[in-house]
Amino acid sequence: MPNLAALTAAVQRNCDISDARHGGDYGLCTFLLKMREYYRWEHEFPLPRPLPKDELGAWLSAREQLWDGLEAENFSPLPLAAGELEPFDAAPAANCCRKAWCTAPVMGAFKNRCSF
Repeated sequence: MPNLAALTAAVQRNCDISDARHGGDYGLCTFLLKMREYYRWEHEFPLPRPLPKDELGAWLSAREQLWDGLEAENFSPLPLAAGELEPFDAAPAANCCRKAWCTAPVMGAFKNRCSF
């Protein structure tokens, strides 16, 4: 079974690098709307709940600072049980995860369905 915490950290880092590189591809209004929804998703705010403006602004500033330091970084390999895989090598990564996670304890969490 892969180390889920290490895999999650590698995937999140790669997502942050991608965001740093491509977050500015949108116009300002679209970017800000997307970031509001990203904040809502990350902090698990339900749709009808208003977002806290000050906290959202501080989060956005912190996110931009994080991105400033990541834009030139290389993507991290994915630490899987079979070894490290390049993050864009999708077929072997999916195959490895399917084998590792389609086990009785994991399948129970997905109501015995394992379809990647």
